[in-house]
Amino acid sequence: MELEKALILYILKRQNDIHPFRISRILLLFEMEYSNKFGEKPTNFVYRLQPYTFYIEDFTNFIESIPEIEKIREVDDKGIPVRGYLHLKNPEIQVDLPKEVTEILDNILKMTSDWDEQKLNQYVVATEDYQKLYEEFGD
Repeated sequence: MELEKALILYILKRQNDIHPFRISRILLLFEMEYSNKFGEKPTNFVYRLQPYTFYIEDFTNFIESIPEIEKIREVDDKGIPVRGYLHLKNPEIQVDLPKEVTEILDNILKMTSDWDEQKLNQYVVATEDYQKLYEEFGD
């Protein structure tokens, strides 16, 4: 299983039914921490950085290509979408990642577990690592 897919499945296994926005923030925190520890970028994700936000290039298509994930859209009584999130079809799925990867992810997931998306995004873009990346690679 490719690392990018395994990371997303692992995150969903730990925090199922979350929005792709939240996953992208957790992934970038992971990438920055991993890079600091091991001196290399662990994934092939391409991040498009802006001063106060970012996105992962082609992330929606990548997520939709993972058969183990179901995209859920909730609508109000008029049929207007009010919430969307990703759901693991089988929450008992086995996701094998190296210990050094799961340790970093578990720490990030624990730290951010009670943060809403706004706080999570504000935290990510305020980090020194993000600021350095933005200076070097920002749009």
